[in-house]
Amino acid sequence: MVSATEKSPLFASLQSFPWLALGELFGVAAILIFVLANVLLLIERRHRNPSFQKSYPRALGEGLWGIMLIFSTGEHGDREGSRAWKRVAVGAMWLLGVVLVAQLTATVTSTQTVQRLQTGIQDENDLPGKTIATVTGTVAADYLTQRGLPFVPMTDGPDAIRLLAQGDVKAVVFDAPTLQYWAATLGNGAVRVVGPIFRPQKYGIAVAEGSALRKPINEALLEIYDDGTYEKLYAKWFPKGK
Repeated sequence: MVSATEKSPLFASLQSFPWLALGELFGVAAILIFVLANVLLLIERRHRNPSFQKSYPRALGEGLWGIMLIFSTGEHGDREGSRAWKRVAVGAMWLLGVVLVAQLTATVTSTQTVQRLQTGIQDENDLPGKTIATVTGTVAADYLTQRGLPFVPMTDGPDAIRLLAQGDVKAVVFDAPTLQYWAATLGNGAVRVVGPIFRPQKYGIAVAEGSALRKPINEALLEIYDDGTYEKLYAKWFPKGK
């Protein structure tokens, strides 16, 4: 069970995108590219490249395009006639481009990794790294312990919903019918149950050995299964996704 106000994965990804960091990175990159374009312009004019023997704005445009090619391919034309010092300069510019691309990739991937750990719970595979609550001494608690997932102890449905509403936990792991019942009767639309059942368990009605109630109970269960009453009751008290 998770908070119903939890953002969709797409919206959460967009919201968590490091726009400020990317803006700063692109600003630094723009300044660096401008400076390198001017350096390339001077190198090519000294090398008497006809493409750069024009007005400064047009020659700068050639320089900017040349820097883009260097960043993406590591080369800059006239391979046969290039002098050693020009090749060294082009190689240095390419290395700077590699650093910029690596920094951009690291910024985006690290942010998305953190975002993935913080939001977007769709099933049990999204639980690692999240703050989880459950009732101690239960099958759910045993499951979390076996997976090495720490949890916050809770007592009942109102406690679970309070923890989710206050943001103290990201998910409540417990018996599916119980979670669906809590969500339907106590949640007031603030919580919802997500994901498939991942540790199936059977429920039963216990009676004394040899009890005369065993047969009529089983007959009554079969009857409500057959006439559709069971599905109606289940839909009313254990609705999914609410």
